[in-house]
Amino acid sequence: MQTSVHNSPLRTDAPVVRPFSQLFLLPGMYFVLHTIEELPSFAGWVSHHFGTMTTDSFAFVHLPLMLLVLLASYKALRIERHGGWVILRRRLHGSSV
Repeated sequence: MQTSVHNSPLRTDAPVVRPFSQLFLLPGMYFVLHTIEELPSFAGWVSHHFGTMTTDSFAFVHLPLMLLVLLASYKALRIERHGGWVILRRRLHGSSV
């Protein structure tokens, strides 16, 4: 009886899960939570110090930004590389560009 390669427990095409790879999602999650936290009062603060802003306009501006950061975080997770976060990484490690 021959064992099929597809049924073998030693398959090498299974996805490799690296420790801490979900950390790539932190920037996106942080930005969403931070925006939700500021939603009730930020427009009033901006209106007081700079110019008129409504809560709706704050949400309208931040929704695409949240989606962009979440997309970048997801893509970094999928390829397991820092991608768009390369600037932050270089500054934290002290190396120059």
